[in-house]
Amino acid sequence: MLQKTAIVFDQIYVLVLRDFKLKYNSTALGFLWSFLVPVLQSLVYYAVFNSVARFGIRNYLLYMLSGMFLWYFFSGAVTMSLHCFPGNATLLKKTAFDRSLLVFSRLLTELIHFLLIIPVMFLLMLVYKIVPGWSVLTMPIILLEFFFFTAGICYALATLNVFFRDLERIIGVLLQAWFFMSPIFYHLDNLHGKLRVLVMWCNPISCYMEGWRNIFYDPVWNWKLLAIGVVPALLSWLIGYGIFRLKCDKIAEQM
Repeated sequence: MLQKTAIVFDQIYVLVLRDFKLKYNSTALGFLWSFLVPVLQSLVYYAVFNSVARFGIRNYLLYMLSGMFLWYFFSGAVTMSLHCFPGNATLLKKTAFDRSLLVFSRLLTELIHFLLIIPVMFLLMLVYKIVPGWSVLTMPIILLEFFFFTAGICYALATLNVFFRDLERIIGVLLQAWFFMSPIFYHLDNLHGKLRVLVMWCNPISCYMEGWRNIFYDPVWNWKLLAIGVVPALLSWLIGYGIFRLKCDKIAEQM
């Protein structure tokens, strides 16, 4: 049992290390791009929405960045998952190993990027003179919920993309729509009626973003959001991983 566990950890380590090398191959700044891209995009939205739309959100840059970093973890994991199996066709056909590790390693790679950026959020809190509250203790819970929510979607898309290759193009469009349907650069209070209901209750990411901002932007202990977040996380994981287990034996044949 211990030997099998050691082998699995070794495989995960090799795959994650490979993903890091592939992602930053031939780049001068390397990991810094994981920080610079969301920051630069946030500055663009800050310039547009702070001067034109004027949502009236205090500490607007901190508000956007807290949501942007979380979104980049999600969108990065989803985008990378689409290439998990097609990009490893030779490995799938010639090697016998747990195929779920290909998706898991991509998720872990994006999670490591995300965790390394968290100190930047505490630095921004210092800049804006925001004192961390007890809500910081909810960080592991929110991360765990959001990880399983993202993992379920990634396993489902990685599997389905093997059988329906048009999915890559469709997901690109859907991610863009999902981005604007998430409260990244606007507050839920800016929405009214059916639109508010749609964004808050039909978009699970809204729940995780509000919980995440309760740590960095407006430190508040909100158990209600934590409880709500369990439901989409479990549903996403059960459905997504279920799809993978149902089709995993046919993946190599389809490549």
